[in-house]
Amino acid sequence: MTTPPDGDDAATAASAWERAIDDAGRLARERERAGRETLVTVAGHTAVRTGVDAPTFVYTVPGRDAATLAAWVDVPAAWRSLVYGRVVGDRVYRVTELRHPVRESTAFVVGSHSLLEGRRAMRGADPDGPVRSVVRSLDDAARVTFEHDDPSPFLEGIEGRRDEDGRA
Repeated sequence: MTTPPDGDDAATAASAWERAIDDAGRLARERERAGRETLVTVAGHTAVRTGVDAPTFVYTVPGRDAATLAAWVDVPAAWRSLVYGRVVGDRVYRVTELRHPVRESTAFVVGSHSLLEGRRAMRGADPDGPVRSVVRSLDDAARVTFEHDDPSPFLEGIEGRRDEDGRA
């Protein structure tokens, strides 16, 4: 279990979280100016799953956002994803951009997970992919899975760091 940060660490974590949300908003405004419909959703919880066929990041978001994204997925297309992230202390703050080429819509999913969880998930990842993102509502009524062919954006900032057992 991760201990919540306190004092200066809490302020740093709050600042990093706010910056990730601000980054998603800024990117959404850029896409809107280019004529795209956008959705920015903030995960109340991000789980990192290992022991499956691909590392999986599960974002629990408000139900209406998950439902909107599920409706967008109903239009078949090859989604394009971009992943932006930064490591601050022992956490990874990530914005995943999901672009639907047919609908001209873009979703931004903001989430955060522990650096240790990310390292464990990516340690055994196939260097040629895939990595999955699952966006779900709390009641799991809406669930959408995206597969990312390139795992390298998920490794940025976590490679070369040591976990609590001293492993790189």
